[in-house]
Amino acid sequence: MFQSKFRLRLSMLLLFLFATPSLMAQGVSGIVTDKSTTLPIESAHIQLANSAIGTVSDKEGVFVLSEFPEGKRLIRISCIGF
Repeated sequence: MFQSKFRLRLSMLLLFLFATPSLMAQGVSGIVTDKSTTLPIESAHIQLANSAIGTVSDKEGVFVLSEFPEGKRLIRISCIGF
């Protein structure tokens, strides 16, 4: 009896430990374009405000920000010349 309860608790703990990071992490992706020409913007800096988490857009303007804490976040996009 004791051993089966222990195994159940251990299984639940392991499930919680491995499931929690994937539930708490989220990401965002997109394409940075010039509003007037709709051309992609290469090397734009995309960063979570008040954070060191960020990335840079590729030559097609595509970016991916992944694995940051859940909740509302402000994303800042900047590029020299814009």
